[in-house]
Amino acid sequence: MIKRKFITGALLGTGLCCSSAMAVDMSDIEIHGFASIGYFKSSDNDYLVESKDGSMEYNEFGINFRKEIDEKTSFGMQFFSRDLGDLGNNEFMIDWGYVDHKFNDLVGLRLGRVKLPSTLYNEYQDVDVARTTILMPQGVYSISFRDVTLAVDGLTAYGTFATPSAGDFEYNLYYGFLNIPENGSVKQALGADEVDSHMKYTAGGNLIYNTPLEGLRFNLSYGYTKDWDLNATINTVQNLPPTFAPVIVSAQLDLNVESFITRSVGAEYTIGDWIFAAEYLTRTGTFRQAGASVFDIRWGAWYVQADYRLDDRWAFAAYYADYLDDRDDTDGSGYTIDYSAWQKDLAFAARYDINDNWNVKAEVHIINGTALADTNDEEDWEMFALKTTVTF
Repeated sequence: MIKRKFITGALLGTGLCCSSAMAVDMSDIEIHGFASIGYFKSSDNDYLVESKDGSMEYNEFGINFRKEIDEKTSFGMQFFSRDLGDLGNNEFMIDWGYVDHKFNDLVGLRLGRVKLPSTLYNEYQDVDVARTTILMPQGVYSISFRDVTLAVDGLTAYGTFATPSAGDFEYNLYYGFLNIPENGSVKQALGADEVDSHMKYTAGGNLIYNTPLEGLRFNLSYGYTKDWDLNATINTVQNLPPTFAPVIVSAQLDLNVESFITRSVGAEYTIGDWIFAAEYLTRTGTFRQAGASVFDIRWGAWYVQADYRLDDRWAFAAYYADYLDDRDDTDGSGYTIDYSAWQKDLAFAARYDINDNWNVKAEVHIINGTALADTNDEEDWEMFALKTTVTF
């Protein structure tokens, strides 16, 4: 596979390029990590895990390394494992890993598996200590599809343009391939036993405007994936004549989407101990098999959020998030169960920092609709979540 050859070569190449420097001086290697465990309990629908019965099948572990080769060049990598229901199963993967060379404030380059620059907080999905909430608004920051949306295998260019009095502009551009793990979220979403993925390329970027008003910034992003092929094998057990003994029957699903487009716009305002944020995101694409349309993706999501830091120990947050499975069907008229077309989530979160390296979080969700849930038992339901994270 082209994608695998690319990322393997990039990571090995970046590692080798800095090996001579590290062979001379192994000092100043920054090593950090985190370990988390969580619990979900929902009232009526399973969500992310088998949450109706209460589940602790949620944990994360990561360890990252960073080495400054010189004043302009650095190398970093993070190994990550997680368990989220049937996802992850605590298998380690390279979360991100790249060499970074900053020529000046206007231009820098990163090569390898680089974090995907898109929404306001996409590059911080793996940094639990950077936020108050356990779950970010799921229509925009899906924890299930984190393995696909966090990073891209390829190249990014970045820089900052400063103006005398009108603020400054940060840009991030990327080109490469989306990382689609063989046993990840895409496989689960398709209900497949095996998944193979190829794409011509993915490209895009974001533009951040830091306004003259201190604490106010805006973000605009665009992503385009060209000729994405998904080949899935789906095995079912059937009792076939004449013996009616159980037989595994395999079906092949060969999907292609000519263009898969993601757009987002967002704003954040920090004032004192408060942070206010809002974002809107859409994803659009038509998956075809043998030229015929199989299903359309016209997802749409937005949220508004407020975060308050009370003191060195306590922080609180609340958000309202709205997700539509089809932006053209706001009332669910095209769905067998109308409320499975949307999910509206009112969330309240509290965080307590036991010390600088250990925090505990609690969160309540009041939800209408089941578009992101695993079952459709009830339209109105609630979920409670707990999580604790240790960093080092």
